[in-house]
Amino acid sequence: MLLDHGSLLGRVAASKSPVHVADITANEVYSAGEADGALYAPPPVAIVKAGVRTGLFVPMLRNDKLIGVLTLGRGRIEPFTENEIELVTDFAAQAAIALEITRHERQLRKLQMELAHANRVVTMGQLSASITHEVSQPIAAARNNVSAALPLTSGAKSNGRLGKQDFVYLPDEDVYRCPAGERLSTSTPM
Repeated sequence: MLLDHGSLLGRVAASKSPVHVADITANEVYSAGEADGALYAPPPVAIVKAGVRTGLFVPMLRNDKLIGVLTLGRGRIEPFTENEIELVTDFAAQAAIALEITRHERQLRKLQMELAHANRVVTMGQLSASITHEVSQPIAAARNNVSAALPLTSGAKSNGRLGKQDFVYLPDEDVYRCPAGERLSTSTPM
């Protein structure tokens, strides 16, 4: 397993500090991998087969949490100096900060896109309500005007020919109300 405390990456994860291996072939992790004889070569064996002999594994930490490992290697046995290790450690810290900033920027862009979508949905809802109101107003006004003008504009009624059905009897007042709204008494001679 990669993060087993016996592996190189496991040591980096456990200690959260750089692991410097001056000669990977002399390291006990390499020796254990060589003796294993498995089809899959453990990382130290694969590293040596790739031509790397000296390795530096530096943790990339953000808020004391391991987010990655920066690995440097040399093709010859030549240990890294303290200054080189310090420089790579500083670089790893800066890289971790840059990765964190990038992650936050992606989250911000995602939230901005969600907010823009929500704003578009709200705007469309408001526009739909406004259009509905603007269309309903003239239709309602036309309907009201037509119903008010109907008794005055129908063919027979406009010529003064009204039928019995056009007069409404109001028994409480003992009168008939004509379409024009006037009241006609039943006691009045016609």
